Amino acid sequence: DFENGWISGQLLMALPRDPFFLITRDGGRTWHKRVVFSETRVGTIDAFWFESKTSGRMNLDRLQSAENGLRYEQYESNTGGESWSLRNVAARPAPLKNAAPSGLRLRAEARSNSYRLEKRAGENWQTVASFAVSAGQCKAPESAPGVEPPSAAEVPAPESPKTKPSKQPSLRRPR
Repeated sequence: DFENGWISGQLLMALPRDPFFLITRDGGRTWHKRVVFSETRVGTIDAFWFESKTSGRMNLDRLQSAENGLRYEQYESNTGGESWSLRNVAARPAPLKNAAPSGLRLRAEARSNSYRLEKRAGENWQTVASFAVSAGQCKAPESAPGVEPPSAAEVPAPESPKTKPSKQPSLRRPR
């Protein structure tokens, strides 16, 4: 509906892990993060569908088959995604009732600093497009036009750590 919404995600490391949802109850004005598992786990949310603001299902791809060949888990929530209960484990993902298969996903790739739009090709994902990610740069603020930066002789020496307690440097820009 126009008030409740969910976005799925996971941490990107060597293998995606620690799947989570961003949940809104106020039409997207605010979002809160809700992890799926209390302990760290490898896996990615393959698909999800909510029939109402409280009732939903999710398929988790563990990305590796267990000894018995079971790779996919299906969970259900009766709390709007705040908590999840395991329904079944299978070799193939279970269909989600009423969910339209998008067959598309957007994935961040740290190695190339890009987002990749991918479409499902059988059991695999094929890159359709990629977009550069710009996270900004940490650098000293620029001087005002016509003002020369101070020379090394004009910059005061830092105080000795013995006379002043050390303070962690801040990455925040002064306002």
